[in-house]
Amino acid sequence: MSDAGAGTRHITDVEALSRHLENLDTRERVRSAVLTCCRGMDRGDLSLILSAYHDDAVLRHGPFEGPASTFAAEWVRDRFPAFLSTSHRVANVLIHDGVDEAFVESYVLGYIVTRAAPDRVTVFSGRYCDDFAKRNGIWAIARRTSLHDWSGVMAFAPESAGVPGRPFVQGRRDRDDPSYEGVARLTTGRASR
Repeated sequence: MSDAGAGTRHITDVEALSRHLENLDTRERVRSAVLTCCRGMDRGDLSLILSAYHDDAVLRHGPFEGPASTFAAEWVRDRFPAFLSTSHRVANVLIHDGVDEAFVESYVLGYIVTRAAPDRVTVFSGRYCDDFAKRNGIWAIARRTSLHDWSGVMAFAPESAGVPGRPFVQGRRDRDDPSYEGVARLTTGRASR
């Protein structure tokens, strides 16, 4: 199903409804993989990053071209420790899906604050162009090309973050981040049912 007119027609029979629900499920699984990869990149969580890719996936990201698993391991081991903060924001996600494959273009804004320059934030605007494949019932990235659209550097003043007198719960860049507690509560709740 193309994006044009998606969700605007009336479904009148059970088979068509079933196909429509399967299409929506596919789109949500694909979108979730894109977001999970970004979360893993920002938390330095290798297992989350790898869960978005098939084992034999290839990646072209800047000067890197090779197995996605190699890039992910190098990111977590070598690059992640040099950053004080990273944030990958996915905006428009355009999904062109087939039966067992999809092409997905996701707009991304990446923000990086390094230990070497804690007073600046590097902003990267680009797109992930992903070839997804459904294998053994699992949708994951088979090939990704990261496209650069523009980038820049801005001054950054971390002491001005937040609302005076109303502190925020501080996020972390590892598995001690409060978001993991929410996922664990949900998983534990399902296991006890």
